[in-house]
Amino acid sequence: MKLPSLTRRQLLRTSLLGGAVLSCASAVVYIGARSDADSAGYLPGEWLLLQANDLPPLRAIIPVVLGSRLPDAPEERARLIEDTLHSADSLLFHSSREIHRQSRQVLDLLSFPLYRVMIAGIARPWPRTSEPDIEEFLSRWANSRLELLQNIVNALVRVIQGAWYALPESGTQAGYPGPPKSAQVLLRN
Repeated sequence: MKLPSLTRRQLLRTSLLGGAVLSCASAVVYIGARSDADSAGYLPGEWLLLQANDLPPLRAIIPVVLGSRLPDAPEERARLIEDTLHSADSLLFHSSREIHRQSRQVLDLLSFPLYRVMIAGIARPWPRTSEPDIEEFLSRWANSRLELLQNIVNALVRVIQGAWYALPESGTQAGYPGPPKSAQVLLRN
């Protein structure tokens, strides 16, 4: 099936619409997080950039992205997912302000229930969403006609994979001793 080509005007409209949707999602989530900042805002001392409402979607997506690289043992699997979360938090924190802004918009979009259902197509809360449903969501965005959705899913997958490969455990699976100590220190701070 051949997809219709977009004109420059259609591409600009699509980009503006995507930016507006992400901005609205961020604004709505920000207002909601500000109303109960103690329970849904930043977690002082534990996280550098991530907020409490960012964790459920990431905890659900990480196992799908990493797949068989995670062990089957539940305790070890849960620990490595948390380590990957902390590594991703550090990776994002040490990025530019623009990456902070874009990450915030994407995470707000994924964590706000209305946008999660309407845009991501995930009806259940993230902790109760099955891995096949998350795989379908990621595939749908990766193969979307909208370049914005393709870029979001590619960035999300790259951050998760980068965070995983910064962990010493990722290298030991392949017989690699891990990233240089200087990179480990940077990613752990």
